[in-house]
Amino acid sequence: MVKRKIIISLIILTAAIMGIYTYNSVEKANVQQQMKAIEGAVAQSAIQCCSIEGSYPQDIEYLEKHYGLIIDSEEYIVVYELLASNILPDVTVLKKQ
Repeated sequence: MVKRKIIISLIILTAAIMGIYTYNSVEKANVQQQMKAIEGAVAQSAIQCCSIEGSYPQDIEYLEKHYGLIIDSEEYIVVYELLASNILPDVTVLKKQ
Protein backbone atom coordinates (compact mmCIF):
# COMPACT_ATOMS: atom_id res chain seq x y z
CA MET A 1 0.00 0.00 0.00
CA VAL A 2 2.82 2.40 0.92
CA LYS A 3 4.70 1.44 -2.22
CA ARG A 4 1.61 2.22 -4.32
CA LYS A 5 1.28 5.69 -2.73
CA ILE A 6 4.93 6.41 -3.46
CA ILE A 7 4.51 5.37 -7.10
CA ILE A 8 1.39 7.54 -7.47
CA SER A 9 3.20 10.47 -5.85
CA LEU A 10 6.14 10.05 -8.24
CA ILE A 11 3.79 9.93 -11.24
CA ILE A 12 2.04 13.12 -10.09
CA LEU A 13 5.38 14.83 -9.45
CA THR A 14 6.69 13.80 -12.87
CA ALA A 15 3.51 15.07 -14.55
CA ALA A 16 3.80 18.39 -12.70
CA ILE A 17 7.45 18.81 -13.71
CA MET A 18 6.61 18.00 -17.34
CA GLY A 19 3.74 20.50 -17.23
CA ILE A 20 5.99 23.25 -15.91
CA TYR A 21 8.64 22.48 -18.52
CA THR A 22 6.05 22.51 -21.31
CA TYR A 23 4.61 25.82 -20.09
CA ASN A 24 8.07 27.41 -19.98
CA SER A 25 8.89 26.16 -23.49
CA VAL A 26 5.62 27.50 -24.91
CA GLU A 27 6.10 30.83 -23.12
CA LYS A 28 9.63 31.18 -24.50
CA ALA A 29 8.46 30.40 -28.04
CA ASN A 30 5.62 32.92 -27.67
CA VAL A 31 8.01 35.68 -26.56
CA GLN A 32 10.34 34.93 -29.48
CA GLN A 33 7.40 35.05 -31.89
CA GLN A 34 6.26 38.39 -30.46
CA MET A 35 9.77 39.81 -30.81
CA LYS A 36 9.89 38.74 -34.47
CA ALA A 37 6.47 40.31 -35.06
CA ILE A 38 7.61 43.61 -33.54
CA GLU A 39 10.78 43.56 -35.62
CA GLY A 40 8.71 42.95 -38.76
CA ALA A 41 6.24 45.70 -37.90
CA VAL A 42 9.04 48.22 -37.37
CA ALA A 43 10.70 47.26 -40.67
CA GLN A 44 7.38 47.42 -42.52
CA SER A 45 6.61 50.86 -41.09
CA ALA A 46 10.10 52.10 -41.99
CA ILE A 47 9.73 50.81 -45.56
CA GLN A 48 6.32 52.46 -45.86
CA CYS A 49 7.79 55.74 -44.59
CA CYS A 50 10.67 55.53 -47.08
CA SER A 51 8.25 54.80 -49.92
CA ILE A 52 6.11 57.81 -49.09
CA GLU A 53 8.72 60.32 -47.92
CA GLY A 54 11.83 59.21 -49.81
CA SER A 55 13.98 58.34 -46.78
CA TYR A 56 13.90 56.21 -43.67
CA PRO A 57 12.90 57.97 -40.44
CA GLN A 58 15.56 59.12 -37.98
CA ASP A 59 13.99 57.35 -35.00
CA ILE A 60 11.27 54.94 -34.01
CA GLU A 61 9.22 57.67 -32.35
CA TYR A 62 8.57 59.14 -35.80
CA LEU A 63 7.07 55.83 -36.89
CA GLU A 64 4.91 55.69 -33.78
CA LYS A 65 3.68 59.24 -34.26
CA HIS A 66 3.13 59.32 -38.03
CA TYR A 67 2.63 55.70 -39.11
CA GLY A 68 0.62 54.21 -36.25
CA LEU A 69 3.32 51.86 -35.02
CA ILE A 70 2.48 50.59 -31.53
CA ILE A 71 5.12 48.96 -29.34
CA ASP A 72 4.59 47.65 -25.82
CA SER A 73 7.48 49.55 -24.24
CA GLU A 74 6.74 48.04 -20.83
CA GLU A 75 7.58 44.57 -22.16
CA TYR A 76 10.10 45.19 -24.95
CA ILE A 77 13.04 47.42 -25.83
CA VAL A 78 13.42 48.24 -29.52
CA VAL A 79 16.83 49.37 -30.73
CA TYR A 80 16.49 51.27 -34.01
CA GLU A 81 19.80 52.06 -35.72
CA LEU A 82 19.73 54.21 -38.84
CA LEU A 83 22.97 54.00 -40.82
CA ALA A 84 21.90 56.27 -43.68
CA SER A 85 18.61 57.72 -44.88
CA ASN A 86 18.58 55.35 -47.87
CA ILE A 87 19.54 52.11 -46.07
CA LEU A 88 17.00 49.99 -44.18
CA PRO A 89 17.57 50.55 -40.45
CA ASP A 90 18.88 47.83 -38.18
CA VAL A 91 16.13 46.77 -35.75
CA THR A 92 16.76 44.74 -32.61
CA VAL A 93 14.00 43.77 -30.18
CA LEU A 94 14.85 42.79 -26.60
CA LYS A 95 12.59 41.49 -23.84
CA LYS A 96 12.69 43.47 -20.61
CA GLN A 97 13.43 41.41 -17.52
